[in-house]
Amino acid sequence: MTSSHAVALNDFVAVWSSSTSVAPALSCAELDALLALFGAAGRREAAASWIGAHAESGDCEGHDAPATPALAPAVHASGVYCPPPGTEFPFSVSDVVRAVARLLGKGWTVETGSWGLDGNVVSPCGAVFKIYVDHEGDLIAECPSHDVPEDLDLPDGFLGCDDGIYLELATYSDGLDYLAGRYADAIRAVIGD
Repeated sequence: MTSSHAVALNDFVAVWSSSTSVAPALSCAELDALLALFGAAGRREAAASWIGAHAESGDCEGHDAPATPALAPAVHASGVYCPPPGTEFPFSVSDVVRAVARLLGKGWTVETGSWGLDGNVVSPCGAVFKIYVDHEGDLIAECPSHDVPEDLDLPDGFLGCDDGIYLELATYSDGLDYLAGRYADAIRAVIGD
């Protein structure tokens, strides 16, 4: 599967890398934004050409060519979006599961699934909460050993569903610590702790 963003970036860079005639009309902030795009595509030579053309404007504050990424570029020459491993998604669902168990405290254990795509948080008394991402992209805490009553007072933002509970609008950008803390609180609410 290719990312439309990667294709769009390569197309943009292909069109604009040699079109430096508009460079003097850009503000320094606009040029910096454009240089960042050239840097993301690994096109230092295009950035250098634009910096030279922009300097002719007379009001230029000076610019440095963007650094070539230390890791492999995120956009492969074929146009396929290929970020270095561990950079697109900095943690896995199994990392969330382990962090939840740590926050729940002594006696809680973890069983992670294949490839870190899911995992079970197991209470000292054997209650199991399977955490995974469903087909709609929600991070579910399935509670097969506990019926979740409809009137259960869940922490703010949590909703019940057929499979258990989930934090509405949760995303990777919330961060590992935040997600783990919220899910630990929700599991405490379900077990009545």
